[in-house]
Amino acid sequence: GTHLDSQSVSIAHAMKAQQMFEQGREKISSTHNFPALPPDILHAREEVRRAQKSLEEKQREEEDKLFVKFRVDRELEEKKIEREVIDEWEKKLQVLTAKYEDDLRRKKDKKTERELTLRFTKEKAELEQNMTLKRDKKREIVRKQLMEKEQETTHSLVSKFSKEMINLIQAKEREVLVENGVDDQLAASYSMIQLSQPPPPQPPCRHKRDLYEDPSIFEQVDQQAITVAESEQTSYTELIDQLTY
Repeated sequence: GTHLDSQSVSIAHAMKAQQMFEQGREKISSTHNFPALPPDILHAREEVRRAQKSLEEKQREEEDKLFVKFRVDRELEEKKIEREVIDEWEKKLQVLTAKYEDDLRRKKDKKTERELTLRFTKEKAELEQNMTLKRDKKREIVRKQLMEKEQETTHSLVSKFSKEMINLIQAKEREVLVENGVDDQLAASYSMIQLSQPPPPQPPCRHKRDLYEDPSIFEQVDQQAITVAESEQTSYTELIDQLTY
């Protein structure tokens, strides 16, 4: 019959893909010495990182444009409210003034004129106060509506960005695998990210005690996190790269 060994094409491809990504997950020792990745994985990692950074820059530009739109929309709504309240104030003040002037024409003496003037001044102050309260209430309602709209839009944008990034990473990993001689169809089944969309928030499926007995095993990881926190990063891609290297 046909002789099959590790050099057979299909088996060799499967072994290549499996070796590239499973070796990439292993650490050289329990103390997490670096580097812990073989050359193929280091190359794949660098290719993915460059692609991630490029996409993140594009997404940041899109995000900046959205925030500019938010600011412009808020300013336009603020001007609209101010204009509406001023128009209403001027119309009501015109009515109040016309009534005052009409009452003055029908006055009988100086005492009545003083009383009318005092009443007009008081009513004008009350009108101004009421219009100020009305303007502030309108502002609060519109701000709340805009905030809810902005939150929904931002949430949709973040979801879109997450899917774009996951799709990019999967496509880039597949591309690197194929470049390293792995069959295209088989490469699609081997990915460091198996998810097609971000996972939903949920509690951990295991207790800490099921994973480790002594927290000292995290000392190296903790120190790495502290070191990264004390340094500066220009992008999320750079931050994640430093935390997971």
